[in-house]
Amino acid sequence: MPNYLKLIPEWLFEVIRGNPRRAARRHSTTPFLVIGHRGSPCFEIENTMASFQRAVEQDGANGLEFDLCLTKDEQIVLWHDWDPDEPKVLLRALGFEPVVSYCPCPPDGGEFRKSICELTLAEFCTHFCYGAKDGGPVPTLDLPPPAYSLAITPKARGDEEKISSGLARLAEEDPTLHVERVEETKQLIIAGLGDVHLDVTLEKLKRKYGVDATTQTPRVAYRETVSGHSRAEGRHVKQSGGHGQYGICVIEVAPTKRGEGFVWEDKIFGGAIPQNFRASVQKGIVDNMAKGVVAGYPMVDVKVTLVDGKYHQVDSNDMAFQIAGSVAIRKGALDAGPVLLEPIVEASIKVPEKNLGDIMSDVNGRRGKIMGTEPDDGYQLVHVNVPESEMLRFALDLRSITQGRGSYTKKFSHYDEMPAHLAKTIIEEFQKQHEAAS
Repeated sequence: MPNYLKLIPEWLFEVIRGNPRRAARRHSTTPFLVIGHRGSPCFEIENTMASFQRAVEQDGANGLEFDLCLTKDEQIVLWHDWDPDEPKVLLRALGFEPVVSYCPCPPDGGEFRKSICELTLAEFCTHFCYGAKDGGPVPTLDLPPPAYSLAITPKARGDEEKISSGLARLAEEDPTLHVERVEETKQLIIAGLGDVHLDVTLEKLKRKYGVDATTQTPRVAYRETVSGHSRAEGRHVKQSGGHGQYGICVIEVAPTKRGEGFVWEDKIFGGAIPQNFRASVQKGIVDNMAKGVVAGYPMVDVKVTLVDGKYHQVDSNDMAFQIAGSVAIRKGALDAGPVLLEPIVEASIKVPEKNLGDIMSDVNGRRGKIMGTEPDDGYQLVHVNVPESEMLRFALDLRSITQGRGSYTKKFSHYDEMPAHLAKTIIEEFQKQHEAAS
């Protein structure tokens, strides 16, 4: 048995045995790449080798050793002796997505290829010893964060359960695939390393689980708020004989500091509204703010003050004052200058120095703010704040600008006011849908 086969890492066994997340927590990798092919049937290995060789030559990486071969179950295994980032760039250019990696001793090319081509990837791993090169434990696996997301829905009605279970199993097999149901936007989101990665996921979903799906750009979780002050009356009166409905409230609406949330104040003195019905007014207001007033998104950072009202000794009840509160906040918010808040993400973009100017121009075109740059071994780290809506396809544009050499990470930062001309489009679209539904 060749010595290099003893170097198959433990985490790769766990991936094959169906425990990728445990593998991700316990183990790690350096430059031995195992990648899945982008489609089926796969290329002839000679064609793939030739394409990769041409990519190497075009990249100016001549003289570096590598060997590329195909397992029995059409998985591609690449061994190389160069910088771990270099082959990932070349492989992405050929349409592959790197999955996992580890660095063994340089094998004999012919024997290496013969061993792999006669076995499936599972057989290749599970029938041999494994461990780190120095005999010690393998460090923790550092998986890349998701870079590209899509909203996914089944084409056929009734496949909702199948698509959820299928994606859950695919996520167990692939620790770089993230699946999440966003309750706020009512969408099922899949996120991965890029568009090729998600295309492979959709193909597997159809082939293995029989679910044909459609995708679209995810909706952004905006927020609503107000920019001014207003006073509004909410009235719900229905008295036509017998037990009726009677509830009247007067409120004042004002903005609060960003991030302060909803503030409630009761300034009624005396018995204009009994104490037990004041809580009903508040509940009606909070429920309506959660549904949104102008664009269907939750309303935040608003102070509501209850200042006056009327009740009826017989016809007033909890529901009447809830409806009155709901009517009042809708009127008050519309009169107080409603605005949309958009989520801002804090991103760190790593690009080659020659692409720095192109990336800065691209970020400015996305309404982003450059917070600073710093050198990083031939690369530049660009720190930016950009609206989330402008980053939905950034991974694809970054790959195009940098020829696959760029990468980025992002995290939510804060909410900020959206420009009025952009907010107007979203509000008008919601109002049309609302009118059509009613």
